Amino acid sequence: MLGFTRHETQEETQWSDVDDQTGLVVSPSDTGARTGVSGFIYGTRVATSKGWCPAENVVAGDSVLTFDAGLQKITGITHRRLWAAGNPCPKHLWPILMPEGAIGNIQEMLLLPDQIVMLESDAAHMLFGDRYAALTAKSLLGWRGLRRVIPHSAIVVTNIWFDQNQIVLANAGLQFLCPERATQTETSDVSDGAQISTDHILSEDQARALVRHLAFDDAQSAPVRKIAGHARGPYAAFAA
Repeated sequence: MLGFTRHETQEETQWSDVDDQTGLVVSPSDTGARTGVSGFIYGTRVATSKGWCPAENVVAGDSVLTFDAGLQKITGITHRRLWAAGNPCPKHLWPILMPEGAIGNIQEMLLLPDQIVMLESDAAHMLFGDRYAALTAKSLLGWRGLRRVIPHSAIVVTNIWFDQNQIVLANAGLQFLCPERATQTETSDVSDGAQISTDHILSEDQARALVRHLAFDDAQSAPVRKIAGHARGPYAAFAA
């Protein structure tokens, strides 16, 4: 079931909805384009030239701090209703809860399953020859307490678009991929990286291998605790 769509070209602002059956966003454009389950859930803050600002409050023309290119101007904003309360939310759309401090974030936050995040680690360098690796949020499930949660209220998502792919800072530490504006009109799930021109996005198998190494490194570096008479690390429950 789909709700309204709103398109204001003069403000470069778009509203769209997700088909409850497919989980794909139906674009307000005439092309019928669809995108994957990614973007900033309302309340996520991004670093702008004016300081930290909720993603839903930035507008086209604002400057956002990027990882590689410093301050870059936003070329467009897309707001969309991922799911509205009333019907059970499809499980593949359940957001992922990231505990405070899991990956540099200063507060607990929610991520969309296919949102691309970038990590820096020795494990990535050992496995792939580069300290920086990009992977979907759902690839991190089970690591450092990341888990899916059932939404009980409407989920509204903001996408920020640039002329080129950019990595932006969110919640004072987490790094998000914001794709170039051209990918907005592609029919693609962001999770496979097919429409994202970067060498850093990992395949599902690569991401799984990296997360196993990250969990192992955490367990090795954390102090061993005595719990109910058994010695174990804080991530011993991580499922590979």
